[in-house]
This record gives sequence, C-alpha cells and structure tokens, in this order.
Amino acid sequence: MVVNNFHSITEVLPAIIGFSIAGILILKFVFSVKIPQYNENPPGVLISSFIFIVSGFLFEIIYIYWSSIQSWAEGNSKIAFIFTILGGFCTNRFLKKIADDKEKREISVLFRNSIDLQVKSLQVINLYLSFASTEENINCMKIYKNNLLVSKAYDTALNKIGIYDEKDIDIISKYSNELQQCFNYIERFLIEFKLDEDIKVKETHFDSIEYQPQYERTLIIVKIAILTTSLFGIFTSYYLSKHYLNNNLGKLQDEFFNEYEEILDKFKEKLSFISELYIMNEVISSDLFDKLKYIRNNFIESINSYNVSSRKPIYLYRIFIRKTVFHRDNIVTFGESPEDAKNNCDSIIEYLKNTLKLEIEIQDSSPICEIISPWK
Repeated sequence: MVVNNFHSITEVLPAIIGFSIAGILILKFVFSVKIPQYNENPPGVLISSFIFIVSGFLFEIIYIYWSSIQSWAEGNSKIAFIFTILGGFCTNRFLKKIADDKEKREISVLFRNSIDLQVKSLQVINLYLSFASTEENINCMKIYKNNLLVSKAYDTALNKIGIYDEKDIDIISKYSNELQQCFNYIERFLIEFKLDEDIKVKETHFDSIEYQPQYERTLIIVKIAILTTSLFGIFTSYYLSKHYLNNNLGKLQDEFFNEYEEILDKFKEKLSFISELYIMNEVISSDLFDKLKYIRNNFIESINSYNVSSRKPIYLYRIFIRKTVFHRDNIVTFGESPEDAKNNCDSIIEYLKNTLKLEIEIQDSSPICEIISPWK
C-alpha cells in the first residue's frame, strides 16, 4: 500500500516541482514577493496565472518523455546546440535581471534616505523663515541649506540614475532640478539679506518709511520653492518605495498623503498671516500650478485601487488681476471645493481693497480652478 502511494506521488512529482518553480518566479518577478493589499491588481496577473497552470503540465510532459527528448537531441545535435545557446542566453538575462533589481533596490534606499533628510532640512529652513530675520536665524538657515546638496549618498545615487527606466528618471531628475533651483533661491535670499544689512549700516536709502528690502520681496519665491521641492521630494520617495522597496502599500500611501497635506497646510497658514503673499507673479503662480498638477498626474498614473474617498480634495483657484498699468499678477487661493476656493479668493480681494486700500482690477472673467491634490 505504501509502495503504491509512493508510486502515485512520483507520477505527479514533476507537476508539483513545475508548480513550485513557476510560483516562486511569479512571486519574485511579478508580485515582487508582496501580497497585494487593498484589492490592488498588479499588472500581468492573468499572464502569470496562465504560466502557473501550464507549468505543471509542461514539467510532467518533459519528465515522461525525457528519454525520447534525449534520443532526439542526439540525432539533431545542431538544433540541440542552438537550444543550448538560447538556454545560456536566457539564463544570463535572468541573472542580469536579478542583479539589476538588486541594484535598483539599493540605489532606491539611498535616494529615499537622502531625500527624506533634504525635505526635513527644507522644513527647518521654512520654519526659520517664519521668524524675524536676524543674524542668528540666518546663520542657522545656512547650516541646513548646506545639507541640501552636500550628501555623498545622494550624489552616489544620482550618478547611478541610468539604471532606472525612462519614467523613473524623469521623476527623479525633476526633483533634482527642483532641489537645485530651491537651493539657488535660498542662496539669493541670503545674499539679499546681507546686502540689506550693509545698506542699513551705510544708511544709503533715502526714505526709510517707503523702503522695502529686496529679500522681503524674494520671500514668497523662496516659500513656494520650498513648498514645491518638498512635495516633489516626498512624491519621489513614495514613488521609488512603491516600485522597489515597500511591502505595505496602504501604509506608504497614507504617509505620503499625510505629509502632502501637512506641507501644503503650512504653506496656506503662512499665506493667511500675510494676505499680500496671495498676490503672485504670473510666472510664479503658473509654475506652482504646473508642478502641483505634475505630481497629481504622475501619482494617478501609478495609483492602485486603494480607497481615498474619505479625504477631502484640494482645489487651487487662480485669477488674473492688475494692480498698476504695467503690472499683471495672480491671486492664488486653495479650498476643499471650487466654491470654497473661490470664496477664499473673494475674501482676499475684499481685504486687499478695503483694508490695505490697494487698487485691484480683475482681468479675467474665466479664472482657473482645478483639483491639485493627488487623491480624487
């Protein structure tokens, strides 16, 4: 009885081996050894299921007819040689893919850790910008500014960017460009602050009442640069973690959403204290809008079916105004709906006109209002 049972097991053993090998490969290269969460449907699920089912029958056939296959190979040595070469080629490709995937994971870790540190440094700089501009605060900002680009881990990862796909390179390089631009704006702000200190010492300005330091006019540019760079940073970190590192996609996505809301809320909070900051140069406001839309669109392209309906959307409302004959600006506000964003804009216009006595002329009867939050 035991012998018969053993004989039955040996008959299906090739199929079991085939199922096992195919299952391991599918988990490794299709699912990346991750259990889909929140009803996520990974690409290739139908193909992988088909391969898994066929693999058992294929190994069974090879096992049964192995002696015939050997006899055929001996009589067709040239064809067998070709199959040997193809087998070697496929094996090399297989091993290369394993090495490439390992390198991508390692470089993604370097990117994620470096970007997280850079975003934290930007938030500290942003905090110091909220305080009075003193020599002590400026010196502290310089310390954190130097952390933005002086990173061996980040430089190492950036030099290896060619290992990624075209889409990955586009996202990483966008963040890198944003970081460099933000660094330049902060550097400009610090230089202008130093020049203003020299002006005060030399007392070269004529009317101290009307005089406005240049660095104060640069402040909104720096704040927007910190906002967009921080959002690009957390999105790039999320994107790389999602594709190469993280096992818990739901938790990862929640963390990204929470950080996105927190960074944007800090920016809106600063605007609410200084209503004039809602008035932005047309180029700056357009750039802000385009970058927020870029993050949203690229997030949606890679999104899974995780339910985000409980989160309130964020809309950006932008209207063209004219303060002087030669000066055309935008007023930019945010809201949880188009109506909310518009009401916020109307309140700002009313405040600027009635309280600050600014002469503002609305230039556009069709303002721009679109959702900019990554979630729907």
